[in-house]
Amino acid sequence: MTVCVIKFCQPRQRATTCLERATALLYLVAEKVYTLRVKVYALVKRSLLSCTKMDGISAATRRLLKGDVSVDEKIGVTQAEWVRRGIEQAIFSGDLAPGTALEEGRIAEQYSVSRTPVREAIGNLVQSGLVTKLAHRRAVVSRLDPGKLLELFEALSQMEGIAAQLAAKRMSPGEKSRLWEIHNTAAELLKSGDDVEAYASQGEQFHKLILNGSRNTVLIDTISALSFRVYPYRRYQVAATERLVRNQRDHDVIIEAVSRGDGDAAQAAMQQHTAEQGDALVRFLLLNTKTNSSSNGASYEAGSVASAS
Repeated sequence: MTVCVIKFCQPRQRATTCLERATALLYLVAEKVYTLRVKVYALVKRSLLSCTKMDGISAATRRLLKGDVSVDEKIGVTQAEWVRRGIEQAIFSGDLAPGTALEEGRIAEQYSVSRTPVREAIGNLVQSGLVTKLAHRRAVVSRLDPGKLLELFEALSQMEGIAAQLAAKRMSPGEKSRLWEIHNTAAELLKSGDDVEAYASQGEQFHKLILNGSRNTVLIDTISALSFRVYPYRRYQVAATERLVRNQRDHDVIIEAVSRGDGDAAQAAMQQHTAEQGDALVRFLLLNTKTNSSSNGASYEAGSVASAS
């Protein structure tokens, strides 16, 4: 590789030009490597799926091969993020009951990763409240308190409403134009129905851009901290089809108010939107969380988990 770079640069060229060419070459190589990874993945997937059995393949790998996770999602996120999403989904679907212990070694084996990303994933889940650390650094699935969750969304709805009111007055035309781009992209994703994860990401950007548009650092810091705590709940309740449609309609109202500089309308729309998310979350959990008291205290075996956010 070093020889290639040296030969690529002519002796009499300036150092800056040589560096630019070397950088371009390295970028080209990186791009080719990524393309090769995707092609190899596709080839291996076709070969394995042609088999009648997939004995010996971990549940996480089987999930990837069957299309529950796209290759772009797997390559585009860190190992810790991928593991975190899987555990989140298992918690919300009820596969991981409250009190279930999360064993790092077993999770690492199931996801074919080292313990380091597993520890990072569990640490993030502890910060969001989905997992609790007990004595001797033992991590278990937390018991979800619907009343507490509603209080979190109640507080968040009020603060996000104020942020939207300020953003309607303070966002620049360029920022409002960018907000429309995000909104329209989300609408296209909703129409195709192919990538709920990508839709959730657009929704996160939508809220973040409005928040930053408030130009109030106290609000930005406070809402960001609170949003981190409700992020997994917010993401998974949106996964329900009827909520996707309703979520987009709410954003229609919010962006119209922000665009025309109507702070009061933007505040009311944002407050109602976030408050209803909290209500929908409780219904989502009650309908989708399977009660299984016999599994309390059990160890986590990473079964079929999907990132449906």
